Amino acid sequence: MSEITLAHSTEEIEKAKHRCPLVGFHVSTLGILGGVEYFFACPYCSEQISMVLDTSVKRQTYIEDCEVCCRPIEVTYAVKDDEVRQFEARAI
Repeated sequence: MSEITLAHSTEEIEKAKHRCPLVGFHVSTLGILGGVEYFFACPYCSEQISMVLDTSVKRQTYIEDCEVCCRPIEVTYAVKDDEVRQFEARAI
């Protein structure tokens, strides 16, 4: 199982950004349940937002509204070895 990081402060979140090779970054909040809170910029308003991704599902595409501007975002991600390996959030 991969290392689980739980961020408690803005400083820890900033450090986590630099460790992740993907466009966004993630910190686990539901490690026991197989979920990862993934942070990224909204493709519409560019605000930093987060979504909880289910790492027990190997590949998934769905639509979820931005928590800031409420516009629909198509989220696609792939998981390998309990880590998000591919992530895309696009305007639709």
